[in-house]
Amino acid sequence: MPLFVLLIYLSTPLYDRFANEYINNSLKQAFFTYAIVRSFNGMISTLQESSISFGIGVDANIALGQVLDPINDAIERFSDMITLSLWVLGAEKIIYEISKFNIIFFIFLILFIVYFFKESKLVKSFLMILIILRLFIPFSAISSSYLDDKIFKPSIDKYEKVLIKTKTDNNISNISSLKEKIKFYIKNSENILNAFINLSIVYFSKFLLNLILLPLLFGWIIKNIFTK
Repeated sequence: MPLFVLLIYLSTPLYDRFANEYINNSLKQAFFTYAIVRSFNGMISTLQESSISFGIGVDANIALGQVLDPINDAIERFSDMITLSLWVLGAEKIIYEISKFNIIFFIFLILFIVYFFKESKLVKSFLMILIILRLFIPFSAISSSYLDDKIFKPSIDKYEKVLIKTKTDNNISNISSLKEKIKFYIKNSENILNAFINLSIVYFSKFLLNLILLPLLFGWIIKNIFTK
């Protein structure tokens, strides 16, 4: 194993600030999106309950169902995706914080010295695990930050603005205000659905990049470093 792997491992504190900022910003973005999703969920629940309380009529109930059912379905699916995103980001942050413990560095250093003087498949495997544990988050942060700035974040901001513009408050005091909100959602249902669908595509693309493509690429790089 080349000595530059050791040098790269020793240089990781230089990337810690960048990696922490990336994880924290990703968490803030996911929490903000989740808050928007939950607010829509609350508004739809209020509309459904109010339509039952006020008894707005068969035609209005049918129109309301045609509008709210697909939106509600999109919200539930997207809510699951955002929840998963928060769990993954939280787990990444915890694992990364653990990887910075001094004991991890000392274990790595001891294993590296052992491997340097006498190669061992078992020691090699442990070294690869420690390298992946310590270096993957900075690697992922550096690799995906460009795409975040150029593609993901602008798209997320764009569709979140659409949802914010099409969100109303939960105050329904009489049948007149209920009918106004029904008309509003009927008019904006296409924009709301498109925003949720496109947000789902963006977040799924981020999942694909961060949970599959980048780990595979990083694993391939580490494996090739060790086999040379």
